[in-house]
Amino acid sequence: MIAISNFPPSSIPHTGESFASIVFELFQGFGMTRNLAIFYGDYAEIIAALESNQLAEGSGDGNVIGPVRSGRVVFEDVKKLFPQSLLITAGASSGVKAQLSNRISVYGNDPDDINSTGVKTDQLGALADHPVEPEDFVSLTFNATPPEGGTPAPSFRVIYNLYNQIGWEYDPERGAYVRSHDKADGSGELFPELDRLTGEQLGFENVAILWAQHRYVTEAIVEMNLVYVWDQKGLLFRDGQVTPVKWSTRAGKLKFETLDGNPMSLKPGQSFFEVVSWQSTWDADEMILRFHEPPRDF
Repeated sequence: MIAISNFPPSSIPHTGESFASIVFELFQGFGMTRNLAIFYGDYAEIIAALESNQLAEGSGDGNVIGPVRSGRVVFEDVKKLFPQSLLITAGASSGVKAQLSNRISVYGNDPDDINSTGVKTDQLGALADHPVEPEDFVSLTFNATPPEGGTPAPSFRVIYNLYNQIGWEYDPERGAYVRSHDKADGSGELFPELDRLTGEQLGFENVAILWAQHRYVTEAIVEMNLVYVWDQKGLLFRDGQVTPVKWSTRAGKLKFETLDGNPMSLKPGQSFFEVVSWQSTWDADEMILRFHEPPRDF
């Protein structure tokens, strides 16, 4: 599990994120988000694919995943869904570090460049010291047949902040939603978000919006209730359609269900989860999710 930065805007494009099995995008305060990329499953094949791609010119020595940034307390909640997982961050504050288990730090090669910290793919391979069986970690189900009851969703937008806007558009040729991002300039104009390893736009077969309880601890620390929760609101985007769902993590296992309680399958492939606050709103006519911050109790 690798913490990947979305801010400052110069941290985009990322490297290697398109090879992750699952990515969580998590709010961290001040309108910003941070991604947690999870590499598991066909691990040897993932490493081989990463190492077969070359970084863009001038982006450093060796193939890397990143840029890696510091830890956040919510990462521990996600880690509980993946027992024995290793968390890789670029350090963490003392208060946060004490709450994170099985974590290591990586460091940048340029003290003047906040985006210089990355995990080399040969390091990532060496860190995989035990076999991984995906079904032991997350109880998601997969089915190539689109679910019934969905409505057309050729594109949608997630607005975390005026300076943090994301677009998703369904690409029928890839059978996946491709991701775009603004440049934090307030214009709302979106640009394809590429992977510097491949030069291709990030794409995921599944994109889900997960409503979850958020709570400010301090201005810079946001807790989220992601484990051992029942029947939380969600939306699942796959095959160019959106379907309302419920998600839960009963017994530490992430599951999706239809609104009437039947299992909901994801499309075989990779998944991206946008975690938003309970206060966030979905405009089905405009296809816009607007993130609203939780109240501050301090």
